[in-house]
Order: sequence, then structure tokens, then C-alpha cells
Amino acid sequence: MARNETPLPQAELLNDRDNLLTVQEVAGILRVKEFTVREWLRKSTLPGYRLPSGWRVKAGDLTDFLEKHRR
Repeated sequence: MARNETPLPQAELLNDRDNLLTVQEVAGILRVKEFTVREWLRKSTLPGYRLPSGWRVKAGDLTDFLEKHRR
């Protein structure tokens, strides 16, 4: 994290690996558009669950995704 950046409140959602996150929460954590998250889910780049109420991503899967795509 850069010196001037403060931790995002959404990042606390990653503390429990079994926590299910919405597309909106994932987009907020990663600072990308919701469309991008949905595309990753549709293409199975990011593992997730499609429920009647919308996509959900396990916090642990998001953490693994970030490690895999780390530069």
C-alpha cells in the first residue's frame, strides 16, 4: 500500500475466507468496474457462484485470484 493510501473498509470483508461477496463489493475492493468483475465471472477467470440474487464470490477465492494475478 502506498504511503498516502488508507485501507479500504471493504478489505475487511476478506478476513473470513468463507465470506460471500457481491459483484459490487468485489469491484469496490479491486477498484474496477462491476462490468469487469462480471466478465471475469462469466469467463471463469474469477471463480464464483451464480445465484438467483446475482453472483457471489468467496473471499478466499478472491484472495487466491489476487495472488495468481500478482505482478
